Amino acid sequence: MAERRYDCCSVSSSILNWRDKILKRYNLPEYKWWRDYNKSVVFFGMYRPSDYLKFLWHRGQKTVHWCGSDILQAGWHYRWMSKIKANHICENEIQHYILKLMLRPQPVEIKYTFLSNPDDFPISYRQSETPRVFIHINKDAETESGFFILERIAQRLPKIKFHIYGKIARQNSFPNIYFHGFVPEKRFNREIKQYHGALRLHEFDGFAETTAKSVLMGQYPISRIMYPHIDTYKDEDELVKLLRELKNKKEPNYKVRNYYLEQFKL
Repeated sequence: MAERRYDCCSVSSSILNWRDKILKRYNLPEYKWWRDYNKSVVFFGMYRPSDYLKFLWHRGQKTVHWCGSDILQAGWHYRWMSKIKANHICENEIQHYILKLMLRPQPVEIKYTFLSNPDDFPISYRQSETPRVFIHINKDAETESGFFILERIAQRLPKIKFHIYGKIARQNSFPNIYFHGFVPEKRFNREIKQYHGALRLHEFDGFAETTAKSVLMGQYPISRIMYPHIDTYKDEDELVKLLRELKNKKEPNYKVRNYYLEQFKL
């Protein structure tokens, strides 16, 4: 993002918990609409009416970084946004397809972003005959996060250990599923170093931090959504096959790590 030389950044209040991370990562001051209306600004997330009002009001160069579910929530706003000159950024081919349809003729590009410092995630992968994978699931998002898929495949993969993080109110359903609950990020980052891959089972999503961290640590993440050089699956049988192959991954995933290190450069 730095190549555009933004002057400031507007972060939607719907993702307020990410604000400090975003501003720190891109070294940008927070946007003030009454002061910065002629500057170059990047809008992170378009979730609320106030986000659209700021976008409409702004007179300088503007870029929208769509985060995921905000694309599905945009509704009729697409009709007038397509008439306003702006750059648009998304995080995968599915999002890109939707935005290109809705925002034509405005430019839309795919950019894989990571809001933490990549240097904090050195290679830690060590092969195991009993691989451990991790997934983040929040309360009331079990279906979209793939929790019930995970329950089904765990029965077929008794030698693989599934570690679930997030505010999910569940009890241990199977001996190879472990619920860690919500943990501070420093602890989360420390614990996932011992695992072998992240799972991201969302049908519609942005480029998840869990996937990014897994790649940087030389692991072998698995995603439902296609990303370059990352394993993806179309059905549960393919997912099970990929998980069974984890024990055969002898070396860290250097090639994919190096690819995404380049993508994450500012």
